[in-house]
Amino acid sequence: MEFWNETPEITANPSLCIGLVTILLIFYIQQRWKYRRIHQFMKTLQGPPCIPYIGNAYFALQINDRNLCNVLKRQIEKFPNGGYWVKNMPWFVTGDLKVINALLSSSQNIDKSYIYSYFKEHAAGIICANGEDWRLIRKTVNPSFHASVLKSFGSTYRHHTKTFIEKVEKFADDEMMADLFVPLHLCTMDFICESMMGCRMNIQKRDLTFLSTNLERSTEMIHTRLFNVLLQPDLIYYLLGKKQEINNCVKGMHALAKEIVELQTRRRDDARQSKSETEMVPVFMENLLKAIESGIIPKERAVDETVDMIIAGSVTTATTAAWMLTIFAQRPDIQGKAYKEIMETCGDREITLEDTSKFNYLEMVLKETLRHFCIPFISRTITEDLVVDENMTIPAEVNVILSLFVLHHNAENWEKPNEFYPENFSPMNELKRPKGAFLPFLTGPRHCPGSKYAFSSIKFLVANALLRYEFSSDEKMDDLPNASYRMIFMLWPLSGFRAKIKKRS
Repeated sequence: MEFWNETPEITANPSLCIGLVTILLIFYIQQRWKYRRIHQFMKTLQGPPCIPYIGNAYFALQINDRNLCNVLKRQIEKFPNGGYWVKNMPWFVTGDLKVINALLSSSQNIDKSYIYSYFKEHAAGIICANGEDWRLIRKTVNPSFHASVLKSFGSTYRHHTKTFIEKVEKFADDEMMADLFVPLHLCTMDFICESMMGCRMNIQKRDLTFLSTNLERSTEMIHTRLFNVLLQPDLIYYLLGKKQEINNCVKGMHALAKEIVELQTRRRDDARQSKSETEMVPVFMENLLKAIESGIIPKERAVDETVDMIIAGSVTTATTAAWMLTIFAQRPDIQGKAYKEIMETCGDREITLEDTSKFNYLEMVLKETLRHFCIPFISRTITEDLVVDENMTIPAEVNVILSLFVLHHNAENWEKPNEFYPENFSPMNELKRPKGAFLPFLTGPRHCPGSKYAFSSIKFLVANALLRYEFSSDEKMDDLPNASYRMIFMLWPLSGFRAKIKKRS
């Protein structure tokens, strides 16, 4: 008998099959019951048809870091309050003013959604922190931005702006277009290191350009991963060499932060030993070191929090200033009005920090710049049921994307929503708008505490640049809401922040 020629008979155990099906059915019923309120809420929202096990966020397959705003804008136009399922997770996408204000003003729903975890590639600091961890760090940061502290930064701004003006001179009176971002970013890094860290690092004079270009590269990599599901698994990211590349990009910024922390720790120790009270470490670093000594914040977090402060305090200010100068280059009429205001206020004398509060038109330009190009969206995870109004309650565990880009281009609230129109922020027009229609720094408990710092430093830097140079351009941006942009925290022009620079006589 050739038993090896026999085919073994495989029989299914009916009891086993029935048992497995029963278990799966019970699990499904339990999940549906447990999350019944979420399912009921999602049914009230509009959205494309759902595909079993896939959901209905397949529109996101077309998203990349260049077309994000356009895709989200089109989806919100189709579905103003859109409901989406992504990998069995519920997402609510909206640009509705009422929803945005209700969520941002909530003291309970402060947690950012899981997508922010990718920014831990830069640092595991306040930018990604949630819950009680975030509250503790925020208490450390808040005193750094008190008005009395900001008034003391005039000499810091003046010193580093002078260096910026000298550095930019090499591009002056050249017919070639110069990219303005890196020189501006090196200057704003000098601002933040001296004002908030108490260290004059001379980033411009040492020409540490790699700090800016590497941060630009790493941030773009993070945004690309954010919108590419194939890059999101850690193993794939590692095998493709992306993890190593991003580590190489951020190590310079970590080295700078570590140098600052060690320097200020030694100064603090020396002052304590000599019982000297004459030299005070500026507020942010002083409070950070105190929090570490008291055990509120772990010692190993010092570098991460310093990195986050440098990034948050330099990239957005440099980007906004770069946009303003780019707009001035393309819009001579706006540049002329801003320059006239500066000359009428200061003449040929040196601009002081106190003068910046008098630059009303320049502030209108700054606000209009933020309206168009600020962070285009934010995301939160609902941790406690949020009552928006009598018709809407968002249940816990729903993820929400708030489109500031859509909010800032809503024709109901803006006289010329699709144009660059500084008069949107004239005193009369500002009075007409409902509360919460303009939120570049957000509102509520998780608002950006550095708004006044940003306004004063940007106006000081841009006013000094305008006083000494005239900007022009061969390029022109039309149809701002429908243009394509890069995403480096804020929106960037695809061609860069380019302008010709000419010395004023």
